[in-house]
Amino acid sequence: MEERQDKVPAAGGESPDAQNQARTPQEELAELRAAVVRYKEEAEHNWQQFLHAAADLENYTGVSAARGRRAAGAICGAGGRPDRGR
Repeated sequence: MEERQDKVPAAGGESPDAQNQARTPQEELAELRAAVVRYKEEAEHNWQQFLHAAADLENYTGVSAARGRRAAGAICGAGGRPDRGR
């Protein structure tokens, strides 16, 4: 499948290729460094989201397990097996 890339002339009438060739190495380096900073910030944000989701899951499973233990205790009596104490 072919990807179609329309090259629209930028302000000033130059094509995007001509603009890229006109950049100095210092400008390109500054642009790349800015991209690295953006990606690092995005990675940190994603890591924090992951940690919050993991903590939420841990809290949910802990609450769910506690409910299950309470329900089992209510069914079995004083936390023992149902066939004991008869």
